[in-house]
Amino acid sequence: MRVNQTIAEDSVPAIRLEASLARRMRDLLGYERKFALLDRDPGYLRAWGKLAGEFDDDLRLLGARLSKGEAPIHRVVTTAFLAYVDAFGTDASAEAGAAVSRALERFREKTYATLDRVKTESARLERRTWNAVLFGLCAGVLAALVSSGWLAIRLTRDLRRLSLAAGQIADGTFAGTLPIRRRDEIGEVAVAFQSMAERLKEIDHSKEEFFAHVSHEFRSPLTAVREATSLLRDGLAGPIEPKQERLLGIIASSCERLLRLVDRILSISRLRAKLQNIERRPVGLATVMREAVDGLRPQAEARGLVLEAAAGTKVVVDGDDEQLTQIFVNLVGNAIQHSSEGGRVGVRVLRENGAIEIAVHDAGPGIPPEALAHVFDRYWQAPGAKGGSGLGLAIVKSIVEAHGGTVTGESEPGHGTQFTVRLPPGESK
Repeated sequence: MRVNQTIAEDSVPAIRLEASLARRMRDLLGYERKFALLDRDPGYLRAWGKLAGEFDDDLRLLGARLSKGEAPIHRVVTTAFLAYVDAFGTDASAEAGAAVSRALERFREKTYATLDRVKTESARLERRTWNAVLFGLCAGVLAALVSSGWLAIRLTRDLRRLSLAAGQIADGTFAGTLPIRRRDEIGEVAVAFQSMAERLKEIDHSKEEFFAHVSHEFRSPLTAVREATSLLRDGLAGPIEPKQERLLGIIASSCERLLRLVDRILSISRLRAKLQNIERRPVGLATVMREAVDGLRPQAEARGLVLEAAAGTKVVVDGDDEQLTQIFVNLVGNAIQHSSEGGRVGVRVLRENGAIEIAVHDAGPGIPPEALAHVFDRYWQAPGAKGGSGLGLAIVKSIVEAHGGTVTGESEPGHGTQFTVRLPPGESK
C-alpha cells in the first residue's frame, strides 16, 4: 500500500507536472519570439511574465515530490530556468531556453526510471502479499469448515425460513406460522417476526373492514343524492335555470365518480375475501375485448389516441364474462389515461405457449423500475400520477388470480408500458 501510495501521490503527479513544465517552456519560447518579432509588444511581455510565474510555481510543486535521485536534476532545471529568465530578450535566450528543455527531458527520464523501479517493487510485494494471503485464507477456510459446519447448517436452514417468510409478507401471502423453535438470538428474532406478522395481518384486516364499511355507508346517501339530482334536472321540482343546470351537472358527475370509487373499494374487498361469485363458463375473449374497446374508444379519441385491437382464433377461457370485461376496461382505461396525446394504445389477445395471453401496451412516459414493483398494490399511485384511486390494477390482479392466471408489468421510462395477463385456456365454444 505504501509503494502504491508513492506512485499515486508522488510519481504520477510528478510526471504530470513535468509534462506541464515542458509545455509551458514551449509556450514561453513562443511568446519570446513573438515579443521580438512584433517590436517588443508589451502584451506578449505580460503574457510571458504570467507564464513564467506559473512555470516557477509548478517547479516549486515538483520540488515537493522528488526522490533522492531526482533532487540534483531538479536543481539543474531550477538553475537553467533562472538563467533563461536573466537572458530573456538577449541573444543568449534561445540557448538558455534549450538548456531548460534538455534538463526537463533528463528530469522526465529520471522520473520514469524511478516509476519503473517503484512498480517493480510493488509487483514483488504484491506477489509476496498474495502468497501470504492465499496461505492464510486456505488455513482459515479449512479451520472454519471443520469448526462451524454443523452450526452453519442450522443457521442457514432457519435463516432461509425467515427469508422465505419475509418475502411472503412482502407479497401479502404469509398466512401461517414460522416453524422455528430455538432459544438463541435467532429464536428471539423468529418470535418477534411472528408477532409482527400477526399484527400486520390484523392491521390489514382492520383496514379492509374499515374501507369496506365506510364505502358501504357512503353508497346509500350517494345514490340518494344522484337520484335527487336526476329529478331536479328533469324539472320535477320546477324549472331549472342554465346556471343551476351546470351546478347540477357538476353534482351528478361528482356523485358518479364517488359511486365508481365506492364500487371499486367494495369489489376489491369482496375479491380479497373470496366472496365474489365467479360464474364459470366458456367465454370468447375476442368478443369481450371488442365490447370493452368499443366502449373506451370515445375516451381514446377525445385524447387524440389511436386505439388498436387484435385477437387470434380460439381464444377461449373458462370464467365470468363480466369480470373478464373488467380486466380489459381497467387495463385499457389505465393505458389511455397514461398515454401521451397523439400516441397509440394496443390491445392483443392470442394463444401463446399453451396459455391465453392478453397484452395491453401504451406509448406513455413509462414507469420507473423502483415503482413498477408496486403498481398492483392497493391505493398505490406512481409519483406524479393525476387522478385515479390506485385500485384499478389491484382489481385486475385479484380477478386474474381468481381465474387461475397471472399478470405482470413491463416498462422502460420513455418507451411506454405493457401489462400482460396469462389465463389458462378453456374449452372452445
